[in-house]
Amino acid sequence: MLEILVFGELVDFIGSEKVNISYCTTVEELYSSLFKQFPALREKTFLIAQNNSIISTQDLIIKGSEIALLPPFSGG
Repeated sequence: MLEILVFGELVDFIGSEKVNISYCTTVEELYSSLFKQFPALREKTFLIAQNNSIISTQDLIIKGSEIALLPPFSGG
């Protein structure tokens, strides 16, 4: 299982600040699994971070990593 931390407005779509999904080996599989479980996420813009670094769809998920869903942030 992967425990995924959820931040910002994405919490409203998922309903929790943490979600558990079946282990995925790639970010592409992770997106697919998230969209299957939470279809409303397809309409949202967000990035995935692994161990505090943004990762792309070609990256691998490393077991035991901290995974987070990050919505767009604005700064001032």
